[in-house]
Amino acid sequence: MHKLFKLSILIIILFNFISCTQKEEEVHNHITIDVLSPTNNGTVSTPNTTAIKINLTADVELHDVEVTLKDSNNNSIAPFNPLDVHSHTKSTTIDEVVDLSSYAAGEKFTLTIEACEDHDCSEKETESISFSI
Repeated sequence: MHKLFKLSILIIILFNFISCTQKEEEVHNHITIDVLSPTNNGTVSTPNTTAIKINLTADVELHDVEVTLKDSNNNSIAPFNPLDVHSHTKSTTIDEVVDLSSYAAGEKFTLTIEACEDHDCSEKETESISFSI
């Protein structure tokens, strides 16, 4: 009986040692960024009510998201100067309306979304589109 007890303890210790030395599988938190409006290389027909709609989904969870909107002179436009979103959900939607009517017809804009895949933001998913009015 004493030998069986020692053998059981040895097996438990060996199992713990093996399980602790195995490398844990890394989970990649892939983030998908879908810009629903405006469309890439599109033209906005109502500049005074330009809809900005973005869906973000993550395999694990979202962290920090930064959205910027810049004109052709690289000036940031509120509220996207930048718009920061911090979320710990698997998905979120950014739905804003911005007035671009002070710009001349044909003006080009760049909308950029950066989403951190982890708290350290060591890896990011980035999406950028251009559009005009």
